[in-house]
Amino acid sequence: MIQFIVLLIAILSGFIYYVLDQPYVTFAGLFLVMLCLRFNSRTLHLGKFVEILFIFFLISYIIEGFRISYPGSLIIVLTFLVILIFLEGPEWSKLYFSTRNTKAYLRLSLFVSALFLLLFGLSVYFSIDEIENPVQLPIDIVIMLGIGVAFYLPIMEEIIFRSFIFERAKSAAAVSITAVFAQGALYGFMLYQNGVPSGVLGSIVGGFFGVSLGYLVHKSGSIYPSMFAHFIVTLGIFIELAILG
Repeated sequence: MIQFIVLLIAILSGFIYYVLDQPYVTFAGLFLVMLCLRFNSRTLHLGKFVEILFIFFLISYIIEGFRISYPGSLIIVLTFLVILIFLEGPEWSKLYFSTRNTKAYLRLSLFVSALFLLLFGLSVYFSIDEIENPVQLPIDIVIMLGIGVAFYLPIMEEIIFRSFIFERAKSAAAVSITAVFAQGALYGFMLYQNGVPSGVLGSIVGGFFGVSLGYLVHKSGSIYPSMFAHFIVTLGIFIELAILG
């Protein structure tokens, strides 16, 4: 029962932070829950899950609050991740950086890429008037920028959501598959503010995308199939924005 409550709190924290735009309420709530769970040996695994969420929202707040753009945002994220990997000690091997089943799930990764290229493509097409398009640049710069973003976002978001958050959610969940849905819901809420498109549509499509990527990691035991699918979809969205813009 307590595992379900903690996963529900995790999902609600994403809703409060991104949809209701209440970061301080999110910080206070997660901090109190973390204090209750983190220092009890019976609930340590649950507390560590809440801890990673607190750190994630803190990173988001720093980047968004101070309007830090790429590559500064990447430096901040990677710095936090290096610190976390150091603190994890021997647990770093559970973070899905193995390549063991990557090739076996390449076909499923391509299917996820094609499906969400279609879904995101249609979403962008019908929401193009509401999207702030930053790519009114010469075509050579657009190509370089698009490739850069397509590498940067999948690496950052997959390591955060499908590595750190998913691993902690899986250790906190009574049934592993529920962790797939929990991290997917959090990812969808993030796209409510930061997605292309954003809002309800972006959150719904992004949530299903996050669940699909989490399932890839769950089945393959590797972050790379999901990272590949994320790269294809991100590059496709950027190309569509460049064409429609």
